[in-house]
Amino acid sequence: MLTGMVSLTGSVAAGQQIMTAAAVNITKVSLELGGKAPAIVMADANIDLAVKCIILRSIYTPKKTIQIPRTLQYQKPRKNGELHLILVDNGRSESLANEDHIQTLKCIRCGACMNTCPVYRRSGGYSYSYFIPGPIGINLGMLKSPKDYYSNLTACTLCFSCNNVCPVKIDIGNQIYKWRQELDSIGKANLVKKTISSGMKFAFYHSGVFNAALKMAPITNTLPRSLLYIKADKWGIGRDLPLFTKQSFTSWWKQNNLEK
Repeated sequence: MLTGMVSLTGSVAAGQQIMTAAAVNITKVSLELGGKAPAIVMADANIDLAVKCIILRSIYTPKKTIQIPRTLQYQKPRKNGELHLILVDNGRSESLANEDHIQTLKCIRCGACMNTCPVYRRSGGYSYSYFIPGPIGINLGMLKSPKDYYSNLTACTLCFSCNNVCPVKIDIGNQIYKWRQELDSIGKANLVKKTISSGMKFAFYHSGVFNAALKMAPITNTLPRSLLYIKADKWGIGRDLPLFTKQSFTSWWKQNNLEK
């Protein structure tokens, strides 16, 4: 059967395969990578009703989710031919079943979260391993394949600026935080970070240990740099520890009898 045109909305990888196959017979290809809610109207449809539905969809959708159709496909098969419409799921059904991260699918690809993200603004898009960068790209990559794109989770300070600017109110920062909590279950949690977090948890839950640590903290002000900034301390590369005060706020408060 002679193929007149191939239209695709989907991933970059699928688009590359379609283009390669279509190039053999110089078949027309319409690629809409990433997906922008195309409206497909068949030749035997009620055109007036279709137009009204498309306009209504652009103005109002349930649960404040805005998906504005960016393209309109209106075709009919060639004479004595057939028109085949293939819908590629591309993992969307699995994402819909994920109650903790279903909100990510509301994204309209406006880029507002990227523009406000302090990490993206300083590192750029090529520092991310998923083809969609920025805060929303972190979540989309994790939905696609957590074990392949988990490293992007570190490109977030959890400042939640992305939550404030998202036009469709996706809790992007919260989604990233939830993904971080799931790293241990997929075997990708950093052992050093887990150990440090456990130590901090123990100190914060035991006031005696916490107060003792505060009293000993000023000792670090007098230690030589060779002891403070060792090779194992990657965070210390290019960063200096702040000077600790000799007196904690708690002891100052008690000393000045201000607790009453």
